[in-house]
Amino acid sequence: MSFALLTRMMRTASFGLAVLYTLLFVASVLILGVVFYLIVQTSLDRQIASRIDAEIALLYQELTFEGKDALVREVEERTKVSPALDYLVLDADGSRLAGNLPSMPNTAGWTDLSEPPSGRGDRPRGLRVRNVALPQGLRLAVERRSCRDGKYSVCSH
Repeated sequence: MSFALLTRMMRTASFGLAVLYTLLFVASVLILGVVFYLIVQTSLDRQIASRIDAEIALLYQELTFEGKDALVREVEERTKVSPALDYLVLDADGSRLAGNLPSMPNTAGWTDLSEPPSGRGDRPRGLRVRNVALPQGLRLAVERRSCRDGKYSVCSH
């Protein structure tokens, strides 16, 4: 096939339509990929929030029915057993009672924080923390660390 024939073929309406359809197909695949990613990411965020809410509800019940000492024991046990979540329980004076979370945000509710990089070339890690006030002046924070890209997904810690 000569160069002149190739040039003539590229100027035909059929070739132009084929190129147009190819570009539309690539664009639609990219759009579907972005939509799929966003749906999955939103679903993971909701699952993490639900898990943290469930943990807080269980620990609140532990405090209500068994008392402060049982809450502290339960948080210490969960800290050892569950690597996916970090906990922190503070008393009314702000003293640490239990947990492995380094600090607690001052505001109640959900807070997004970042943890400094752990080594060279690492990105900061995103932290999603829920902080609640409990009876007896206690404060509880539960968090799930995200991966290095700042999004919540399956990763090792």
